[in-house]
Amino acid sequence: MFYLLRRGSQAGTLDRSLLDQALAAGVEVRFNDRVQRASGRMVFAGGPRRADIIAVGKVFDTQMADGAWLALKPDLAPKGYAYLLVHQGRGTVASCMFTGFRNQAAHLSATLDFFERHAGLQMTNAKPFGGFGNTRLPRTAVQGGTPLIGEHAGFQDGLAGFGLRYAIYSGRLAAQSLIHGTDYTKAWKRSLQPALRTGVVNRFLFNLAGRHGIDFAVGRLAGPQTRSVLRQAYRPSALKTALFPLARYWFRAPLSDPSCTHDQCDCVWCEHGALPQSSASR
Repeated sequence: MFYLLRRGSQAGTLDRSLLDQALAAGVEVRFNDRVQRASGRMVFAGGPRRADIIAVGKVFDTQMADGAWLALKPDLAPKGYAYLLVHQGRGTVASCMFTGFRNQAAHLSATLDFFERHAGLQMTNAKPFGGFGNTRLPRTAVQGGTPLIGEHAGFQDGLAGFGLRYAIYSGRLAAQSLIHGTDYTKAWKRSLQPALRTGVVNRFLFNLAGRHGIDFAVGRLAGPQTRSVLRQAYRPSALKTALFPLARYWFRAPLSDPSCTHDQCDCVWCEHGALPQSSASR
């Protein structure tokens, strides 16, 4: 049903492997050196520019057997989902929420309690993590003639907030446009836009589902045909094409959440804070 990837700077992670490939190809990599002005042929890859979804959780060592658990409960992750993944002695537990950001600590606490009771969660050497994502559906992915990729362009699944595949694929399309002179806009709209639009419709339907709708979805996902259910959910259709204009109109409304109103803020994300300047990579 899915791939499990390790992220981070350690050997064996996806990030480190990509860095090693770049260095082996002769790429000059500069850390902590933000590009302030675009020049020449570039690709903008500064990551999300606002928060539509935040994730808070813990990574840990464990003696638990391998397994994957998913929970859809508003008190764990409003408009989102909580999950627990364990593989070969390493684990990740998180709440991914699409609203209610200022209560992130309470949602994480409820998530830990839930998986302790229902999955026997056991953690040692637990370390907290957090991050935010941007699920904006772009009308364009070009800024001043420069291609934008990944979440900098808004390429993110509207339902679950997944974007790694979009980031890598859009990066490839952007590179091809610079190397071979192909039309980047036509390329991403042909390759990525159908699935992105389907994700927007899926998010719209999920937000409308209510308790009974969520229970129905859990029942379908827990059945013997989980993969085919998900494949059908993400497949473009005439009905979803018809629903898309309405879904897009309402897409932003449930996700706008300034939330934090206190001075001493420890939130993963708060729209009252200043947005970082977008960075670029050569």
